[in-house]
Amino acid sequence: MKKAIVILLCLLYICGSVLPVAASMPESPKPDDPKETIRLDTIEDYKKWIRTEKLADDFVCYEQISSLGEFVQFSITNTYAGDIHSFYYTLRDASGERIRITFRKYAYAFIAYGKLCTQDDATDPQWMTSLKDDSRKGHHAQRIELSNMSYQYLLGRLAAIYFSYADWRCKISCVYYPENREKIEASLPETIRLVGLARNAKYDLIATPTYLYPNTDETTFARLLNASTAEAELQRLLHEMDRNRYHPISETTIILLAASGALVLVLAVSFLIYKRSKNPHRLGGNEEILEKIPVLETPPEDVASEE
Repeated sequence: MKKAIVILLCLLYICGSVLPVAASMPESPKPDDPKETIRLDTIEDYKKWIRTEKLADDFVCYEQISSLGEFVQFSITNTYAGDIHSFYYTLRDASGERIRITFRKYAYAFIAYGKLCTQDDATDPQWMTSLKDDSRKGHHAQRIELSNMSYQYLLGRLAAIYFSYADWRCKISCVYYPENREKIEASLPETIRLVGLARNAKYDLIATPTYLYPNTDETTFARLLNASTAEAELQRLLHEMDRNRYHPISETTIILLAASGALVLVLAVSFLIYKRSKNPHRLGGNEEILEKIPVLETPPEDVASEE
């Protein structure tokens, strides 16, 4: 009877462990159920969000690109049919600059445009932050294709670098913040507004002042800007992104883990019951047996000595 009660309690424990876990799992997003656009300004908020959010296995987490710098901000900028199609991380690297890396699905991918130039058109062929004035030749936008990267220039000044990873098109650049506005304004020519353009090139260069990044070899971004180290650094970054790839735990995995834990508990309890039935003196529960043993008034050795 006791065994049956214990086993029943264990089965109830299994149900109590597995069912709440399954019930608490978020439902799969419906086609008309887009994710809410969010912005997270602390690494603590980001970690809490990524632990509770149901994300696709191609999502790029901060750990994959942490070599670019310390976390500053994360934001989702575009969703469709419940799937994230565009998001970015803002980071601060060892140079003190703020770096932004944006990921877009190929359907919404960044497109490198403008006049195609060569590495020889760069002001410094090794430091790819600007182009010679005569290389523009009337074009407001230029680009240089180097290895698997595309360097995008506006009016001869580097705005961003594009590259691909898995199903994502990636854009990496410096970003504007109020403390460096004076430095940015001083770096631009007095007449930079172009007539007939829908967007203001001056605004774009203020928003992405990548061309002002300090010439160093101590950061990941600097090595991407250096033609002699760019290819090797990109391969290192892509390898790091693969090695630390995000692996979400599925509902089935969580339920199986909970069920496995409950099963281990049942087996442990059953083993204890079995051992107790075989050797009650070892594991306790022998009070009734001890009560049935007669108590001798005289120890056995004393009886033998009297005879």
